[in-house]
Amino acid sequence: MAIGDQRIVYLGAAAASGLSTVTLRVGVFTDRIVVAAEVIDDGTPGAQVVTRVESRAGLLRFELSGGSEADNADESSWSSGFRIRAFYQSGLTVTVPANIVDTEAKRVSVRAVLDGIRKDLQARPGDPPTTWDDES
Repeated sequence: MAIGDQRIVYLGAAAASGLSTVTLRVGVFTDRIVVAAEVIDDGTPGAQVVTRVESRAGLLRFELSGGSEADNADESSWSSGFRIRAFYQSGLTVTVPANIVDTEAKRVSVRAVLDGIRKDLQARPGDPPTTWDDES
């Protein structure tokens, strides 16, 4: 519901469980927005669900961490050890990838997010956002 009919550039999910809770986090990047949803089930009736929707224009900065020198061997290489953390004006922080990058389709998706985030930082205030497919 949060993204409507926008094209999904990246969809990632991660789950964690504790003694009495299960938490599911889902992140979605489109050409224009970032969605972060969290579902917490602590065993009581009705899970807690929070969904945050942020314009990608709200990006303040991003960080790259992990990986190894071999990950830069060619354009298609991308280790599951790399992480992108994107920080938005609202305080939202999104980490990509959310799970293991073990297929070419996942590598392409993560690369599209990284390329899009770079473009987001290069946009000047007041400029309309470009789609991640634009060559600018």
